[in-house]
Amino acid sequence: AKSLIEQGKQSLHASINTFEKPVLDWKTANYHIRIDDLGDRNYRYAVWSSDKRPKDKPDMVLSNGDVTVSGTGGNHHYTFKNGRYSYILHVTIIGCDTSPPGWLEVYKDDEKLLSEDVISTH
Repeated sequence: AKSLIEQGKQSLHASINTFEKPVLDWKTANYHIRIDDLGDRNYRYAVWSSDKRPKDKPDMVLSNGDVTVSGTGGNHHYTFKNGRYSYILHVTIIGCDTSPPGWLEVYKDDEKLLSEDVISTH
């Protein structure tokens, strides 16, 4: 497994190729999103517009994300903050047949600016 992680690191932009383990690698209609564990549950969020590759510099990188588990079914979400903006990635473990694997929400203060379902996972 270690060599797969090393291979994965080489496919990323140099600014984000240091991490302990990958957590999520998702695509929505407009974004490619990656979450990595930098160690000690310090999560990092990197995002590219969907027309870019992971080897390109990310459009934004945020650190110090929190994970919140909802109930006992495994569903959880990661929250990253940037000033007044919050980026939340919801992970669906238990859902129905039509549930997406997750979705991205972006808020400014308490106003939801964006919600996009995940359309592919790696």
